[in-house]
Order: sequence, then structure tokens, then C-alpha cells
Amino acid sequence: MLDDAGPGPCPLRKLKIEADCPGLGREVRRALLELAGSLPIRKRSCDTRPEPMQRRSKASILYANTAIAMLHEPSNPIRCSAAFDRWQLPTHVAEAVWRGSELGAAAGRTVPSGHPALDAALPGQGWPTACLSDVLMPQAAVCEWRLLGPSLAALLAEKGSCLYLVAPPKQPHAMGLAQLGVKPEQLVWIDANGPADRLWVTEQLVKSDPVGAVLAWLPQARPEQIRRLQLNAHSCDAPVFLFRPETAVRDTSAAPLRLSVKPGMGWQIDVQIIKRRGAPLEDMLHLDAMPRNLGIVIPPRLRNLAQPALIPGSEVTHVLGRFSPAQLDGVRVAN
Repeated sequence: MLDDAGPGPCPLRKLKIEADCPGLGREVRRALLELAGSLPIRKRSCDTRPEPMQRRSKASILYANTAIAMLHEPSNPIRCSAAFDRWQLPTHVAEAVWRGSELGAAAGRTVPSGHPALDAALPGQGWPTACLSDVLMPQAAVCEWRLLGPSLAALLAEKGSCLYLVAPPKQPHAMGLAQLGVKPEQLVWIDANGPADRLWVTEQLVKSDPVGAVLAWLPQARPEQIRRLQLNAHSCDAPVFLFRPETAVRDTSAAPLRLSVKPGMGWQIDVQIIKRRGAPLEDMLHLDAMPRNLGIVIPPRLRNLAQPALIPGSEVTHVLGRFSPAQLDGVRVAN
């Protein structure tokens, strides 16, 4: 691991100069030269064996340990003056380096989510493929279509694509989904009963690499079952969404993307990115999620529903049809 602090030239160049010491072993010298970029990285097979210890002198071993320790010595003046720039390394090495503070790249292609703020926070600027997307909600059948509705047209744009629904909590409304861009012939509803059947159907769909998207409701899936689905999703080019209760946030998940979705103010939904490839996102995303078909008939005054304000100092002291405790004094109640 390279340290960025301290003045002076990069320690890689220092290793490049001192690696010509004749006391170094052949394998140690080549490893240092590869680290410095003077030699291409050699692909070592499993049968590659280091030199026998009797052929290495104590001076060469001590020199190699000293050269490597130079990278971690706080008082060493031979240090990088600026932040470490990975593009100073060979191209094939620089492309494989990823910093945890950066937003990671998607493993496969991505599909735009239809929410610009969400796309900006997702690796690859959209819903990922070749992996799972774990969506956690307080209640099923509330936010699924408001979250995925804007992206359904893009998910089903390819010829022969279908939307596979595995054990949805309520019967899909074909005419309502048609207004979101899902044709009736593109809708496949699989009514699987029981956790084992739901898991088996989802696994078979992921293995078949379907064209379109897979939406599975797996409220009782265990972490090891999610891990198995994730391994199978590596070869699946379709986005795979798992909808589970928000109580599963306490469990581990092998899904690279985890979201917490719940209803927000008015027509909004609140999305919290729990896990992604990259730096964590602490802010809550407030996405406008009015269904497209309702946007035509809803008047402008009902598009932005604000939270009702409370009148300071006011207190409701009665309920319709009953006396308040303050009004019960002096009231005769006939039995």
C-alpha cells in the first residue's frame, strides 16, 4: 500500500534504482522491478517456485525487507509529494485500481432508472445487470411500481423481452401496467407458493438469462440463499430485483446494491442507498414518483402536496360525540 504524504520523488522510482543491487534474489528483484513499472507483470503459474533459501544471502533478504519497509516509514524523505495518481502506473494496472472514496463502475451494462437523482448516485448511472438489486420496503405492494415505473420502457425495449413477476403480493393489473409501457404479452406472472418454490423459480429464471427483467418477492430469503442467487446472477444480463421487508436490513446480503424505499411526502418516495460499489451515501433521496397516467388527470394544485402545518399553541380538547375531561364537570349523566 502506497503512502501519499511527505515530500520527494515517488518511492517507486527509488525502488527502480535500487533493485539493481546484485545481492537481491532473482525473484525478489523481478518483483520490485514489476512494482516500479520497469518490467511487464509476468503471469505466474501455480507451479512457479521461488529460489531455494540457501541461494539467497542474508544481505539480499535484509535489503528486500528494507526496500519494502521504505514505503511505510513515516520519517523517510523519499515520498510522493502529491496525492497518489494511479495513472502514473501502467495502463493495465491503473484500470484495475479502484479507490474506496470513488463511485465504483458497474460490472455489466446498466439501464436508466428514470430518476435523474437516483441515476447520479448509482454506479454506471442506472440499474445494474449481472448482479442483484436488493430493495427493502416497510410494506409490500406500495412502492415497487412507483420506483420501477419510469424504467419499465427501457427495461423492455429489447425485442422479445418480458417482465417476470415471481410471487407478487397482489394480482398484477395488466391494464394498469399497460399504461406504464408493459404490453400484456410481455407480462409473465408466476404464482409460486411457499418460500422454497419462490426461491427455486427465481434461481431458474436467473440461470436462464432471460431478456427483460426479473422481479421477485422473497420475504423469507436467508443470507446464504441471497449469496447463491448473486453467484448465478453473474451470468445474467437482465436486471434482477428482490423485494424484501425492511427488517432484513439487519441481515447480511451479497447483493452489490441495496436500497431502502418508503413513501415520502405527497407523490414522492424516499430512497436510501444502503450499499453500493463506492463511497456510502448518507443523504436520503426524495424522488418524484407520480405515476405517468395520473400526471395527465391530476390538477396542478394537487401535484405538490405539502405536509399540513400545526398551529402552535393549539390543542384539541374534544372528540366528536364526546365531552372533554374539562367539560365533564357539572354534567349529569343519566344511567
